[in-house]
Amino acid sequence: MSSVRDRLLEFIEKKGLNPASFEKKVGLSNAYVKNIRKSIGDKSITKIKNEFPDLNVDWLLTGNGDMIKSSTNNTINNPKEEPEMYKQLIDEIYELKERCARYERIIDDMTMRRNEELNKQTGT
Repeated sequence: MSSVRDRLLEFIEKKGLNPASFEKKVGLSNAYVKNIRKSIGDKSITKIKNEFPDLNVDWLLTGNGDMIKSSTNNTINNPKEEPEMYKQLIDEIYELKERCARYERIIDDMTMRRNEELNKQTGT
């Protein structure tokens, strides 16, 4: 049976990190992961949950369930993250609207140039 440290290392690898970068990202001390013996303290769990809300903490601590929460549980268990998620989505929508407007201007300009060329060729 795997230990808490083994499961945490598995999660870190799945995220494409190494223990040092994980510790820095979460705000844990250097070699924290290496020094885990039996379990992880509540403060460290909170830091990890805040940085990686998709991690199933029950899986991390006990090995029960899946490593990653389903997306529905993620939203339900982390309502404080919803406003930030909505803000990001709104920002992306505005950026896409601006990009579409730029493309429309380019298309209009190209259409106008094409029509001018056709008028020159046909003499109208």
